[in-house]
Amino acid sequence: MIDEKEKQDGMKACFDRRVDNKVERGLMRDPLIAYTRAFDDAIDWFKKAIWHDVSEIPEEGEQILYTATEGGEIVDVNVTTTALYDFMPWNEVVRCFNISKWCYIEDLLPNK
Repeated sequence: MIDEKEKQDGMKACFDRRVDNKVERGLMRDPLIAYTRAFDDAIDWFKKAIWHDVSEIPEEGEQILYTATEGGEIVDVNVTTTALYDFMPWNEVVRCFNISKWCYIEDLLPNK
């Protein structure tokens, strides 16, 4: 799961990159524009950071959202609670359900 420090570091990197680029080129006339674009960059970073590759096994007992694809197109999206993979190994679950990527539901929800 993405912890708070990882979120802050990723978003700060987006902000720093955006602002530094503008300052270096002498284009920092309106800081609000740089902040807005940095925020957009941070959102894009987060949308990519929450997804896990199927080679990574989710933690047992956690709720995940996964996408299933066929022919490169998403054909299904499901939520499930992960279980022991003693009966069916994770790589078999991925193959049987055509899972292409997954994320923890907890990473999608606002802080409790």
